[in-house]
Amino acid sequence: MERFTHTIYLLRHGETVFNTQGRYQGELDSPLTIEGIDQVKNISRLLKLVIDDPHEWTIYSSPLGRTIQSTKIICETLGYDFNKVIIDNRIKEVSVGSWAGLTTKEIEASWPNLIKNTDSYNWYFKSPDGKAMMLL
Repeated sequence: MERFTHTIYLLRHGETVFNTQGRYQGELDSPLTIEGIDQVKNISRLLKLVIDDPHEWTIYSSPLGRTIQSTKIICETLGYDFNKVIIDNRIKEVSVGSWAGLTTKEIEASWPNLIKNTDSYNWYFKSPDGKAMMLL
């Protein structure tokens, strides 16, 4: 039986304006900050060191603006044609519904009982009209 091995690198977008304000983005978009752009440039340079030929790779990106912005920086650094990037809706951020753009304090003020007994990993499943999804 032939066995295939694949290497997958998962990269997160750089810091956004909403990140610096403590706002939940969900599917909203907030541009990268100068720091975020630098973060993506740095990780792109590291990625360039570990892959031999970027043309042998397939790059996927979420359709959200902050990830497209990050992907363009990665492609530029690697010398990869951005037009070959596969934009895939399945890997975009979950929707946090009415909580999008709000801070934790703003959410707690408007929905005080929904945040109780949650942690930093499951709170978004509580958003009243959000759409947390799980890929199988």
